[in-house]
Amino acid sequence: MVKAYSAFGAALLLALTATAAEAQNIQPQTQEVQQQKANDLERVDNPLTNTLRSLRDEYGLSLRGALINETAGNTSGGERRATTNVGQGQVGADLDLQTVFGIPNASLHATEYHDYGSSLSLKGIGNGVRVQEIYKNPYNIFHFGLLTYEQKLFDNKVDIDVGRTAASKYFAHLDLACRFMSGTNCGIPALANSEAGFSLLPSATWGGKISYQATPEFYVMTGAFEVNAAVQPTSGFDWRTDKATGITVPFEVSYGTGLKTERYPFDIKGGAYYSNGGHTNPNLNTAGRSLGTNLGTAQNIPDRSGIYLLGDKTIYRRDDRSLRNITLIGGYVQPFDHTEVYSTQVFGGAVWTGPFAARSRDSIGFVTNYFRVSDLENSFLTDARVKAGNFGTNNPNMFTFELDYNIAVMPGFSITPDIQYIVHPDNSALPRVNAPVPGNAFVLALRAEVTFGDLPFAAPGRAGDP
Repeated sequence: MVKAYSAFGAALLLALTATAAEAQNIQPQTQEVQQQKANDLERVDNPLTNTLRSLRDEYGLSLRGALINETAGNTSGGERRATTNVGQGQVGADLDLQTVFGIPNASLHATEYHDYGSSLSLKGIGNGVRVQEIYKNPYNIFHFGLLTYEQKLFDNKVDIDVGRTAASKYFAHLDLACRFMSGTNCGIPALANSEAGFSLLPSATWGGKISYQATPEFYVMTGAFEVNAAVQPTSGFDWRTDKATGITVPFEVSYGTGLKTERYPFDIKGGAYYSNGGHTNPNLNTAGRSLGTNLGTAQNIPDRSGIYLLGDKTIYRRDDRSLRNITLIGGYVQPFDHTEVYSTQVFGGAVWTGPFAARSRDSIGFVTNYFRVSDLENSFLTDARVKAGNFGTNNPNMFTFELDYNIAVMPGFSITPDIQYIVHPDNSALPRVNAPVPGNAFVLALRAEVTFGDLPFAAPGRAGDP
């Protein structure tokens, strides 16, 4: 815990020091000056950049990668005090097939992942919604998690992407929501992740999507993805389908504008999903008795479905050319069946990009979430607690609050001090401990991210697949 406090304090000190120094010595830059600096980076000459530029221009090969590390500790609340560190490394490549083989508007994408560490939610708080979003695979292994062929048609209005991939790569994304460290909203809302049968990288399965960009503002998209939990503990090269349990079919429509075309842009996405991959009853075993009291094998529920609605709206921008802005975000996820761990998620927040003239690429973010723990899950948690020798019933209304400051230290490197507060955390991740109902949890966290594409002119921001 001392390490968590020290890292958190150091990050805050760095942010304040950098802001104060630049405020004294640097005047606000115009859009033209910022663009000129970007052009200067493109012209940088050294052996590394020349090699990468040659690979891209002559051979159609672009390299990318990231290292993301998240440290978090709960100073109070949860099931017990703990501090954990978790992270993921990514190395990937994109191959332009038009450059190599003359196939117009076609490309290949591949990514290798390495996960390490363990989640604070599993070690301390106990809640089913992760405090660290990067914790995506409980197995600390190297995992070949993405290999897709992408083909664009009809002036790039139709985009097809198929191969070893994941539903969460394409659907239910709200870009600004994915700048937060917790797993409540990044990379997709928690319920779309855990309650919808969506596959999640790095545990790729067979699947694909097709989208149609009807206008610059409007698109429709659908796809189909194999449900196969057996891929999680593998290296990613087991491509058999004999352990698949079904498919997930999502559908999404979106209408939105951008900073380049509108002073106060917005984006709204609505989606629905159906999955016949099956999931387990949170409370009953195959004999129809309480899992918490009698143990046994959970009942299998054959299918699941639901809807989601996501949106953002810029409400402040200094002028038509400025990147500094304040944008509101919000969302709603509703499973249709009643045999899930959570039955509803609603969230809202705001992101202030460029809070200071001298720190135009920094951002301050706040987001709050409401989760309704299902009646079945609450019954299971109560019975499991009694079975373990304790007592108490969880409040089914869980609220999370998160505040952070993203410091763009330099292109391709950022650090983010993060504060989270969880009201009425469930203990779905630690259901059988001999402990009372977990108390409200206060979490201090620090995220560090290094991204690289065509070094050294990678823009600061989140890493990810294409």
